[in-house]
Amino acid sequence: MSGTTEINEIIAQSGLTVEEVDLTGDGVEGITVDKKVDGNVEINLKGVNVESLEINTAGVTVRTDKNTVIDKLVVNEKTAFKGSGTIKDADINADDVTFEKMPEKYELAEGVKPSTRSSSGGGGGGSSKVAVSAISVEPAELVLTLGKTEKITAVISPANATNKKVTWSSDHEEVATVDENSNVTAVATGTATITATTEDGGLAATCSVTVWKIVNITREKGYDAIQRAIDDADNTIRGNHIGIAADNGSDNHNVTRNRILFMLSAVV
Repeated sequence: MSGTTEINEIIAQSGLTVEEVDLTGDGVEGITVDKKVDGNVEINLKGVNVESLEINTAGVTVRTDKNTVIDKLVVNEKTAFKGSGTIKDADINADDVTFEKMPEKYELAEGVKPSTRSSSGGGGGGSSKVAVSAISVEPAELVLTLGKTEKITAVISPANATNKKVTWSSDHEEVATVDENSNVTAVATGTATITATTEDGGLAATCSVTVWKIVNITREKGYDAIQRAIDDADNTIRGNHIGIAADNGSDNHNVTRNRILFMLSAVV
C-alpha cells in the first residue's frame, strides 16, 4: 500500500503480505485470519499499523518488522509470532502461542497455558522462555506510623516464569517511599499507592498505604484529660493513634481517633 490509503478489513484465507510505503492514510483497520484456512500460513506485515489482528486458525505464523505496530491482537488458535514488531495489547485464548517479542500487555483466557518467548530466527532448537501471566502484591493494604518501614512482596505467576524482575514506584513519595527491594517507608500522614510492575509484560499490582501519626499522652506534659490529646490530633487524618499507658508503663493501649473511639490491642 502507498499513498493515501485506508483499508477497513482484510479477511485472509491464505498467505498474505501487507506493506506500507509512504502511507498518509490510517492504514489497516483490521486483519482476520479465517477459520477456513488450513494452517501453515504466513502473514507478513511490513511497516504496517494494524488496529486489530485476529487469528482463528491453528498453525499460522505472523512475521513483523520493527516498524509494524499491532494495537489489539486476539489469538484463538496456536500461532507463532516472529520478528520485532510491537504488539500493544493481546488476548490469548489458545495454548502454544509463541512470541519472538512479547506483547507490551496481554491477558490469558482461563485455563490457557502461559505464552512463551521463542528464539530469534526460524531454525528451531532455541530455548523458550516462560512469560509472566499475573502479579499480585502482599499485603494489598498497609498501615504505617510515621518513620516506620515495612517490606511488601510481589507474587509472580506462574512460579517458573523466566523473568521475575519487578520495578517499584509510589504515586505520593511525600507520604510513602519504596526502594528497589520493596521496603516501604512512611514519610508523612496521608495515603499513597505503591505499584509493582513486571519487566516482562508490564503487568501491575498495587498496595494501598495509609500513614498515621502517634500522640503519646504519657510522654507529653500538660494533658489533664485524654480528650485534650484527641483534640491535638490532626483533624484531617482519620485513624490517628493516641497512646495511653498507666504510670508504671504497663497495660499499654492505643486509641484510634475516628470520631467513635475504640481500644486496640497494639502497644505504642
